[in-house]
Amino acid sequence: MCRNKEKKVSIIMPAYNAEKYIEEAIYSVLAQTHKEWELIIIDDCSSDNTEQIVLKYVSKDTRIRYLKNPVNLGVSKSRNLGIKKSKNDWIAFLDSDDIWYPNKVAKQLELMKKRNCPFSYTAIEMIDENDNLLKNKRNIKETCDYKYLLHNTIIATSSVIIDRTI
Repeated sequence: MCRNKEKKVSIIMPAYNAEKYIEEAIYSVLAQTHKEWELIIIDDCSSDNTEQIVLKYVSKDTRIRYLKNPVNLGVSKSRNLGIKKSKNDWIAFLDSDDIWYPNKVAKQLELMKKRNCPFSYTAIEMIDENDNLLKNKRNIKETCDYKYLLHNTIIATSSVIIDRTI
């Protein structure tokens, strides 16, 4: 079921014209207390400086990989491509305009190990471009089932970690 032994995480980040925020998103990965990760950035045909910003980080850290779609595929297909190119047992998602707290991955993996679960997500806070809090933390239910999820979109993509085997 859960394979927490190595705890290596592939972080999938689709990007499209993300020059304004992607550097801070990448930095939030670099700042993680959990260091066993790879970051796969999938550029979906950006026409801004996204590629130049990302390549600066690729040249400094071998854990960061850059892929560029030959045509615009959209966010879902870009994420799926990232999953296919990933190497690790655990998959996490981070949008190019989102940031994580430094202990996000470590705390989530520890919870998943403790509870022997293959999937988890977290609460989120929404901020503006100046890091001002826009809304209070969106709380989450301890557990939820399929029927509940059909009518509620409580899972933020950038909060998910999942065992790729499921």
